[in-house]
Amino acid sequence: MKRLFLILSIATLVLCLTLCAACAQIPSNDKSGEDQTIDYSNKKIVFLGDSIAEGIIGVSPEEERVNNAYYGILGQINGFEYENRAISGQQSGEMLQFISTEESDANMPISHIKTADIICISITGNDLLWHNFPCMLYEIVAKELLGENFVNDERVKSCYLYNKYSTIDDINGELYTLKPGDGLKTFEMVKTRAKRNITAILAKLREYNPNAKIFLQNTYDPVDDESEIIAVDLVEALTALDDSYNFQTEESVAIYRALGYDILGSMSTILSSFASDEKNIYFVDVAKRFDEVYKADQEKGKALIFVDGVHPSNQGHAMIARIYQERFIEMGLAEGVKSLEKYKNIRISQFERMYKDEYVQKGGSAEKFISGVKSATSMEKVDDFYFKEIENLTAKTHSSPIENMVTNGVRVKETETYLLYDVELSKAGAEIQEAISGMLPTIAEKYMPEKSLTLNTDGTMEIRLSIDLTSPLISSLINSVLGSIDGSVVGAIEDQVYKDENGNITGLKLAGAQDAYQALKAYAEELFPGVGFGEGTFGQNFSMLYNSLGINIEGLESFTSEKYVDNVGLFLDMGENGEIDQTTIGKEYASYVDYLLAYLSRYTLVVDDDGRQLHVNKLPDNLSEKISGLTKLTIVILAPYSLVTLKSTDNVTYDAVYTGRYYEKTSPFLILTRDLDEDGLGTISFANQMIGLKVTFDNYSVE
Repeated sequence: MKRLFLILSIATLVLCLTLCAACAQIPSNDKSGEDQTIDYSNKKIVFLGDSIAEGIIGVSPEEERVNNAYYGILGQINGFEYENRAISGQQSGEMLQFISTEESDANMPISHIKTADIICISITGNDLLWHNFPCMLYEIVAKELLGENFVNDERVKSCYLYNKYSTIDDINGELYTLKPGDGLKTFEMVKTRAKRNITAILAKLREYNPNAKIFLQNTYDPVDDESEIIAVDLVEALTALDDSYNFQTEESVAIYRALGYDILGSMSTILSSFASDEKNIYFVDVAKRFDEVYKADQEKGKALIFVDGVHPSNQGHAMIARIYQERFIEMGLAEGVKSLEKYKNIRISQFERMYKDEYVQKGGSAEKFISGVKSATSMEKVDDFYFKEIENLTAKTHSSPIENMVTNGVRVKETETYLLYDVELSKAGAEIQEAISGMLPTIAEKYMPEKSLTLNTDGTMEIRLSIDLTSPLISSLINSVLGSIDGSVVGAIEDQVYKDENGNITGLKLAGAQDAYQALKAYAEELFPGVGFGEGTFGQNFSMLYNSLGINIEGLESFTSEKYVDNVGLFLDMGENGEIDQTTIGKEYASYVDYLLAYLSRYTLVVDDDGRQLHVNKLPDNLSEKISGLTKLTIVILAPYSLVTLKSTDNVTYDAVYTGRYYEKTSPFLILTRDLDEDGLGTISFANQMIGLKVTFDNYSVE
């Protein structure tokens, strides 16, 4: 288990560095429109909080994060220095801990807070979502329908929500078993804890920075008829109490939306209670503006939410940017005319880079498009025109993160190579952490022939991590995994799967109506447009996807290049009564990976080229034999970098390595800290606060 944890840690490293490549920044070199009366370029804005502020999930494509996420829009159009230190999944308590922890690397969150003129915070949404949100909603409704004694109702007593969400931490962080009545108890606890944390957060920010203007942003209501935030099991439980909660009719959806608005509104009330002009603390009511749009035009309101049903889409981020910008102009923190011109330039630049060719091919006039953006009299009118015109276009993205890479030109003079030295997981238990640190050198030496990070003189950073597949440990692990993939794991979780009237499993549930396969496909199409994910064609596009992320997997070529023909046939239905669809025998898949991914999503629908709905229920023939023929699997990650020297407010100098395309007034998603002595010996490391991961490489043992 300890060895497996190391492998998972390394996989997390790969994921983080993948995001670093995916979030490459496209700079806007426009210098026009500078305000001549107030030097706004001297202002600094810092963003803190959760994934909404971080902008990793929701913006599309990922490599346009800096131009689509509201933090990047606000920074660029106002000429601010802008720093984003928000963390996906962060709750108010975690944010308090984050800003209270002493600085130790080039991320320098406290230094950025101390030197900020404006601090924007998005927080409290996860306080609800991470604390048995379905049970909270269930009991709010149950009390309304059944009265104060709802806990005694037999339907409530037997509700399986309490088994699925079986534990919760109380106000002191202690775990206890969830039972009827604890949903409302949790709701009150979360509100009490959030208010306490926000109070402490603001006190800490004022300790660091007495004069910055602080903006507290609430969470919009994402509920609609396609919402994934309304769990299937919640709908089933509430429908058992009252059929009007079936989530199938317009009236029923409206009930859920109102419920979502009310429960999120409880957090808004907490945030707004801290607003004080005298204390330079301001409340930003994003929820109200989103709701106004939804009520005026539901389709336009839905377009503000990403396909996951939770995060803001590009249009949602644009809306949030407008809300903030209006306040900034009103307060004299920004200038309207010049910032509008810069915003137009951002959108025109995006059009010319990503959409122009397809737009013209479909009969559009690039000149008229540009004229349409330039003639807009407000940011809102720019957005209305821009998003309408690109609605059915696919963004043209880079085939590799180093294609047309942009750096600050500061690179190493000689190639520097570092070897994997340590993996820390601050959020893991002490026993696991000790095991990882104690066994890492042995595991790395025995089972990882390659484990290096290299800074090249051409401005590219290369990471190579390999696994020796011939070792008994890895072989047994692979065989164990293959032997356990028989449907028993997923099938045993009764409330996680869809079943037909005969009890046969027909799909894997997520939060809402979509199954796992459809959700994965939707994410892929939004985050990586142009890769061309269709139904059941993951393997076909596998190499395109990882190349666009700067990833190459050496040793797996036969799995992605050789086609696979299913000689047995796919299961039409699941369960004991499952039938083989004879018409699918001999169906050709683009590769082994294509079929393997279809198998791993076998409790979901796969549609073939003829529109037939299929289910996959077996591993490809000869897969074990092919795997046994592999000797080494190597993941190679390639990204551009820039060397940047930073100084904290405590006069500590950090040698930072910025990853992704360089932009002079902000820092990237992933920053590495390079700590060398006068002889050029030392370490290079990076940290991911969301999962408490820190990975360190050193060059002491490099020959």
